Amino acid sequence: MTTAPPKNSPWSTPMRLPPLGLSFVAASLEKAGFKVELLDNYILKKSNDELIKLVKKLNPKIVGITCSSASYPVCVESAKIIKEAVPQCKIVVGGWHPSYVPESMLKHTEIDYVIMGEGERAMVELANCLKKNLTEKEISDISGLAFRKDQQIIKNPQNFISNLDEIPFLARHLLPINLYEREIPFLNVKPVDTMNIVRGCPFRCAFCETRRLWGPGCRAFSPRRVVKEIEYMEENFGTKGIYFLGDNFTIDKKRTIELCDNIRKLKNDLEW
Repeated sequence: MTTAPPKNSPWSTPMRLPPLGLSFVAASLEKAGFKVELLDNYILKKSNDELIKLVKKLNPKIVGITCSSASYPVCVESAKIIKEAVPQCKIVVGGWHPSYVPESMLKHTEIDYVIMGEGERAMVELANCLKKNLTEKEISDISGLAFRKDQQIIKNPQNFISNLDEIPFLARHLLPINLYEREIPFLNVKPVDTMNIVRGCPFRCAFCETRRLWGPGCRAFSPRRVVKEIEYMEENFGTKGIYFLGDNFTIDKKRTIELCDNIRKLKNDLEW
């Protein structure tokens, strides 16, 4: 889930865009056989009372919450509410803020685990461990996981996914897709949907945090995989335009040209 927007914060996202990272994690859990519900409370803005009713109704085994520095207080508040409503539920947080300062999350006893960086593989491994009631030792071997042990906080090094094509398409079907702003000022079509197809950066800009979250290299979904997802979005969500997000879309000239050529071959009027 995402949290409700930060209260009285100038750092709220002005555009209503779907949570891509959370949707990747949800899709990976579905692929692994788990039943997943996705609550984008940044859009739905459910009250605390509504959130309590929902979690009591669903009675989840695990709740994952994505967190930024701006939404940190709301994230902690949500974790406390969920833990009080369903005490046996495991609370896992991820996102930019927990990836950098997992200690700030784990000092709150309501939060059981932190996933630092990429969450697709780590979240599936953690969910499988919890499902099978494995011991702390098996759980403690998960890459990118932070957790409490003997009054200390353990932070496992990340192991980045080398082949991004193993990640399934975003779980857009779990989102209230029509509540998002599916238009971009510089595209003349709608609906427009977002995609993030590149992760990581080889550069060392002092002001940037990308390397910490996504790693020092630059990895990308293959052009063939990207085009397949575009076709899926056109068929299932009526997508007419694509807004590509990411840090280094054009860093690999050969791959960029191949992708653009493949998109142009699509028999439609897609804009991007």
